[in-house]
Amino acid sequence: MYVAIEGIKGSGKSTLIKNLIMQDSQRKQAINFFPITASMHKNHPMEILHNVNPSLKNNDAFLESLFLQRARWHHKNIEDHKSLILGDRCIATACVTRWMKWNDPYYTIKKIKIDYDNIQSPDVIVWLNTTVNQALKNLQKRTDKSLGKADEKSEILVKAAEAYEELFLNHIYLKQIKPVQIIKIQNHLNITEIAKEIQSIVKFYRAL
Repeated sequence: MYVAIEGIKGSGKSTLIKNLIMQDSQRKQAINFFPITASMHKNHPMEILHNVNPSLKNNDAFLESLFLQRARWHHKNIEDHKSLILGDRCIATACVTRWMKWNDPYYTIKKIKIDYDNIQSPDVIVWLNTTVNQALKNLQKRTDKSLGKADEKSEILVKAAEAYEELFLNHIYLKQIKPVQIIKIQNHLNITEIAKEIQSIVKFYRAL
């Protein structure tokens, strides 16, 4: 069972993951953490290229290949003996970030489905429906200033929020990618309350 937490940048996905498993060693040992977009080993050739060549940070073709390689790399590290997979982001993120790249979301989805064909896709998506203003406030609080800022602009977040609505509310994900349980959480609660809500969802699916 794979439960993925989705939402626009700044919606608190990474913080929630830390609250759920990273600070609890027993839970961490029982759950697969699948950080599909996170960096690979620092000595991986593509990560080295990404770090030493600033121009590649704005190269769409390179970034598309990099994130696909990251997804494949993390997919290989999923441990079969653990029954639950928990991840911040999934294939939905790839769709949202490239939603209008070719001016046709359906072409985007078709291409991404082919690219991610052998990569684990979620059975349950917890969607943190977050306002752009709230996301911007959360991003301003970040202490790690090394993170890229290109996708943290208001207009980019607005487009991402619109893409999530199209993907989930209009059932495009269910019809074009995979039948999946989508649980929408209106992200106006504090992080502790949301963590409790997601923890109850995780417990429910672990018990199945």
